Amino acid sequence: MNLRPPSLQTIVLLMSLLAGCASRPIPSSFPEVSALAPQAAPPDPLVMLDGRRITSREQWFGERRPELKALFQHYMYGAIPPKPANLQANVVAEYRDFLGGKATLKLVSLTTGPAGAPRIDLMLVLPNKHSGRCRCFSR
Repeated sequence: MNLRPPSLQTIVLLMSLLAGCASRPIPSSFPEVSALAPQAAPPDPLVMLDGRRITSREQWFGERRPELKALFQHYMYGAIPPKPANLQANVVAEYRDFLGGKATLKLVSLTTGPAGAPRIDLMLVLPNKHSGRCRCFSR
């Protein structure tokens, strides 16, 4: 398997895609946190909120996965912001001798607009003695 470090353009593209992810609207029928009953065990990920059991891959991707994403958005993370109008990546620093020379540490800063706009700082650790591509982010 040939793996090579991702280019800065690949990182910018990935962050653009992540920043502009569309999400389904959150159903207003989710109860408030205070109304949720305590559970001793985690819920079954293959059972829909309405009690139906997931029986196929298509049903998982078409129904349950979006439902779980909506639950996380509602109870944990909040709404996904729209794609930024201006996304720029700058390599702040690069250290090829990281981990005793086994890796390169890249510090990358992503800016999403004018001065004062949100900034995302990334720390990438890439192997030095590896030819080809290598994963930076995985699903």
